[in-house]
Formats: sequence, structure tokens, C-alpha cells
Amino acid sequence: MLMVLCTSEVNSHQTVTQESRSEITEQQAIEIARREIARRGLSLPKHRNPWAAAVFSDTEPVRPVYWVVFAPPTAAEKGIQVMVDRESGKVVDFLNPRTFIIAQAAIEIAKKELSRRGISLPKNWGVAVEQTPAVVEFRPELPLFTVWFYLPGKDKRSAIYDVAIEARTGKVYSFSDNRMTIAPSGAIRLKGIGKEQVKRLETALTKEKRFTHVQVSTSKAGLTSITPPNGMSKRDKADLERLIRRELKRGEGKKGE
Repeated sequence: MLMVLCTSEVNSHQTVTQESRSEITEQQAIEIARREIARRGLSLPKHRNPWAAAVFSDTEPVRPVYWVVFAPPTAAEKGIQVMVDRESGKVVDFLNPRTFIIAQAAIEIAKKELSRRGISLPKNWGVAVEQTPAVVEFRPELPLFTVWFYLPGKDKRSAIYDVAIEARTGKVYSFSDNRMTIAPSGAIRLKGIGKEQVKRLETALTKEKRFTHVQVSTSKAGLTSITPPNGMSKRDKADLERLIRRELKRGEGKKGE
């Protein structure tokens, strides 16, 4: 009889615990977001029909939140966004596009990132910047600026480097080096490297006996192709790619000289 009573008490406690963990509704999250905007001394956005989506936070610790947005779904990155914990109803994050960095600041941050990596670009290289929010499944969009650096006469589609910057913090989100690609034929194609760097690469290849039959050619457009001979082993091909990447790394910082 005593065991039955204890079991009932445990079941009762579990029920209370489950109820205490019930989530707030979307409408409650929207009202909490409105109050948070007012608390910060901001006027409510003109878009008076906010919406909420049940997602997970994009910051640690990852938690279930409502992403409340005061902007049309097609332009979410332009409106105030409030993250409300679905269980506690507390505001865990607040994004106001008016406080984000501007495009020019993103360019300067991207240039500093290249410099930090020892990369110096000639002054005549092109630069493009755009807002490019990162879309992650079950997470709110992360507002980003992407900055592309490309050769004269080209555009961002043929960018040599691109740097993504978090619009709210100015932190570098990602960096891409697109100088080296592998063609379907197996040829290794390089772009954005100078004649001196090509010579250094050829010298490095001649020092390795197994790479003496590797062909190096440069087109009028400045695209360098490195073609391994037929029958080269996968291991040697992997070593060849590593050698090229190492030489590219060594050549960073010398293009602007």
C-alpha cells in the first residue's frame, strides 16, 4: 500500500514537471517581443503584423526559441528580430538592423582579414559586397555581408577570395580561397597568381622526381593549368595538390610587391 502511494506521488510530480515545461504560444512570444522593443526605448516597427517561427537559437547554448520578426518573411533581415525562449518566455537575443555594420565597414574588415592571412592584393583588383544572409535549417537567418575580391576586368562570379562578415558583430564568419580548382579531367587550375609565383611553382615541381612529367601551362587569360601525367597514383596526385597549396601559401603577401 505504501508503494502505491509513492508511485502516485512520483507520477504526480512527473505530471507537474511536464506541465511546468510547457511552451509559450507564438502570440505570447510576439507580445514579449513587443515589450522588449518598448523596454529598449525603440518605437514599434512600421510592419505591425509580426510573425513567429519555432526554431533553435543560433548561439550557444542551443535552445528552442521563437524567432519573432517585425518584417515581411521575404525581407526578414531588414526588420527587428527577437529570440524568445519557448520554455521560459525570456528574451535570449535581440537583433536590430539599424545597429549593424555598413557595407563599407565590411569591406575594410575583409581587407584586414586578407592582411592577417598574409595576402596583399594589387590596388587594381575589383571588390564587391552584398548582404547575403546565411540560411541554416531550423535556425533564424544569420545576417551577413559577403565581400568578393577579383581580378581586373572580372566580376564576383570569378572571385579569387571571398570573406563573409557577421553584420551584427563585424566578426569574420568564413573565408574562401578560390585560386585552386580541380577540373573534371584531373587538371589542376590556378587563377589569380603572378608569373613569379608560377616560376617558383615550376621550380618546386622539378625538385621532385615523381613530378618531372607534370605539365604546366598558362593561358592568355592568366589561367594556369597543371596536368599530371596519365597513370599517376592517387597518392602522388594528393601530394601534388598539397605541394601546390603549400607554394600558393608561400607566395601570399608577394603579389602586391
